[in-house]
Amino acid sequence: MHIDIDEKAHLNSVLHGMDLRLKIISIFASALIISSCRTVSSAGASIIFAMLLTFFSGIPLTFYLKKLYLPLIFLIPLFLFLPFSSGGDVLFQLYYISIYKEGIIISSVIGLKVISIIILVNIIPATASFRDISAALKALRVPDKMLNIILFSYRYFFVFFEDLRKMREALTLRGFRTMNPFKSLKSSSYLAGSILVRSFEQTERIYMAMMLRGYSGRVVTDKTFHAGPRDILLALMITAIPLIILFRELNGLFN
Repeated sequence: MHIDIDEKAHLNSVLHGMDLRLKIISIFASALIISSCRTVSSAGASIIFAMLLTFFSGIPLTFYLKKLYLPLIFLIPLFLFLPFSSGGDVLFQLYYISIYKEGIIISSVIGLKVISIIILVNIIPATASFRDISAALKALRVPDKMLNIILFSYRYFFVFFEDLRKMREALTLRGFRTMNPFKSLKSSSYLAGSILVRSFEQTERIYMAMMLRGYSGRVVTDKTFHAGPRDILLALMITAIPLIILFRELNGLFN
């Protein structure tokens, strides 16, 4: 199973042709600015901004929305407990259970901001190949150790998942079923331990093979980048819109 996070990188759009260094800087700056928003209106405006960028990327919004379900799962406890435990104005009360207005607002703001940031960050691999992204990060002076972690994670993540698939298929052919999670806990534990050991052994073999081929820990690339006036203008616009949203929110809070 190969995980192609850059499967749409071959398309042609405004963001596809943008200088990758400026695209990375401007999008991450926008995500950082959006994370500072504190009101529902600002978070909602951030969603509109993220959707606007997806339009200029030439990729359907559904492509980005498919990547949301897993991160949003981790926010479920937030939506379940925050409205009942935040305190403040009581919106609804049933016996000893109270739903607080502030809790609903806070959880809504966090959810909207998370969706916006996930969409924004996914625009980068959606509009550039992974090899170009690593070259751009190298040009931005990202440390080689961090680049190696990113590159190896992308390169071998699907290999480990393929090993897991084969091991699960072998267990299924031997009559293994996961209908009762408690009864299959022992077998699942053995499976997890086995894939962990095999992954560790495989990383050692890969490392030794790379050392024999002259690997020194440095990421080498021959790709060059050239930022023109159009790229600078796009980067300024991508960063300016979230700044306007944030300044509008701050102006409303202080007035």
